[in-house]
Amino acid sequence: MPTARVWRDLAAAGKLNADQRHFWEPKPVEELYELQSDPWEIHNLAETPEHQKSLNTLRKALENQARQVRDLGFIPEAERLRISGNQQSPRDAFQTEAAYPFEAVFDLASRASRYSDADPTPFVNALSHPHPIMRYWGVLGLQMRGAAGVQAGHDRLLVLFGDTSPSVRIAAASAIGLHGPSSDLLACLALLVREADPTQSSQPAAMEALNGWTPLMKKLCPLRIASPRCP
Repeated sequence: MPTARVWRDLAAAGKLNADQRHFWEPKPVEELYELQSDPWEIHNLAETPEHQKSLNTLRKALENQARQVRDLGFIPEAERLRISGNQQSPRDAFQTEAAYPFEAVFDLASRASRYSDADPTPFVNALSHPHPIMRYWGVLGLQMRGAAGVQAGHDRLLVLFGDTSPSVRIAAASAIGLHGPSSDLLACLALLVREADPTQSSQPAAMEALNGWTPLMKKLCPLRIASPRCP
């Protein structure tokens, strides 16, 4: 949206205060707000000792709800639509354990979001998992750990450029493009450009590819590759 672009540009230019730019910064693992006194959700209470009991209660409630409904939010949209197709709803398509190993996915996704856990081993192992959603979260877990994570799984991430799932291919290219060696950047960009064509896969996959491309724009300029953000 036009207003979001203005907001983003102001944040990048350093023209916002801490509360205004919070949206564009890395988010904490958990957020907890007291909405009566803080309706704009500015003061995160998740790490304050006096609110741990409430945090634990709400965390368990959220986890139980996710399990009860087999929350599809852990599945990238392109993968949801690729599997469900036009014959059934995503809800029906992912009801079985074979289609969606929920507990394994939930555990890996939870590990991925715990930034204090620097061990890349579970995510590297997941890159060879037979299920694409597990491979997807393996990639994200490594990407969230930055250069060290991507380096730990680098060779297996390159293999995923040929994965059967567009979401896995895109995530792998995005991770290496962001945190891998510059020698891999052109291959990452080529994959993302190819996947960004909705006639070759799907509109959701194209959006995932474009989202992967955007953070790489700053890395294009030193290579003298055309980019609208290059000076």
